[in-house]
Amino acid sequence: KNSTETIGAVTACGLGLPDRDYYLQDDAKSKETRQRYRAHVQAMLELLGDEPAQAQAAVDSVLRIETALAEASLTRVERRDPYKTYHRMTPAELQALTPGFAWKTYFTAVGVPALPSLDVSQPEFMRRIEVLLGKEPVWAWRDYLRWQLVHGKASYLTKAIVERDFDFFGRYLNGTPELEPRWKRCVSLIDRDLGEALGKVFVERVFPPSTKQGTVAMTQEIQAVMADRVKTSPWMSQATKDQALRKLGTMRNKVGYPEVWRDYSTLEVRRGDFLGNADRA
Repeated sequence: KNSTETIGAVTACGLGLPDRDYYLQDDAKSKETRQRYRAHVQAMLELLGDEPAQAQAAVDSVLRIETALAEASLTRVERRDPYKTYHRMTPAELQALTPGFAWKTYFTAVGVPALPSLDVSQPEFMRRIEVLLGKEPVWAWRDYLRWQLVHGKASYLTKAIVERDFDFFGRYLNGTPELEPRWKRCVSLIDRDLGEALGKVFVERVFPPSTKQGTVAMTQEIQAVMADRVKTSPWMSQATKDQALRKLGTMRNKVGYPEVWRDYSTLEVRRGDFLGNADRA
């Protein structure tokens, strides 16, 4: 609620399916989706090396925990209400909400500095986490977290995992008929993770310095004409003109490419380590 501040946020997540309703609705389509989801999770865990019986037991843990989290999650309509997803707390208040989870240890491990306050988007969800921490055995959490890990990294793993993941989430859930060719996915990831490095190569090939200089000059001429029009405007008061000229003077012209390119020298790119490259980027 204060645009001059940047604070931390703890949000409700952790579901494999897109929304809480997939777990809770009882119509035929929802039941079919849950059955397909069970089969998908089992197949993915088997691709990680689990035996079928081991994977099936893990699926039971995953669905049980995710369904419990879904029950405590806000609906899509409720999430549109900003007052229902804004609950400012201190770290101590968050810890009191979920005493079974070591937040200080967690924040330190993920490299988050000490935060004076946080927005806890769904307190009821956090209370359910606390209940589940005391209820579910460690091995069930281990199954759940293994699934969440492979689910989150699926697009960077083996061909079989990529295709299995797309078959459920892309083809079945989203209706996308075919997985994009590998080269298109690679270009998209390079654009996402090494955007300015890719842009620099593009600029060197098709956007010479003379083009940028001409465009900057044209932009500055337009601004100069705008300033003249403000100064000679018959309907603006002098105070309004002064404000308009100040605003015009703060405009930053971003033409073509930055004056200083982003430095990627600390990013280590290793041939043969696709997952590691994506994580490091």
